[in-house]
Amino acid sequence: EFAATLGEAVAFERSGTLDVAVASAARDAAASGLAHPVVLLSPACASFDQFRNFEVRGDAFRERVKILPE
Repeated sequence: EFAATLGEAVAFERSGTLDVAVASAARDAAASGLAHPVVLLSPACASFDQFRNFEVRGDAFRERVKILPE
């Protein structure tokens, strides 16, 4: 399992779905205290169970980010 490979060397969070991941990333960014926080979509694993391909996943990420409150 990928999480076991990371161990405690890298902080990570299992989100399960893109909606949960974007919401969590938005909360973390807002709590960072930075004037212009950046969130990078960088999935560690494939998501063929949720999206046809990486382009569709990227489009879905973009659409979810667009509707986040400022």
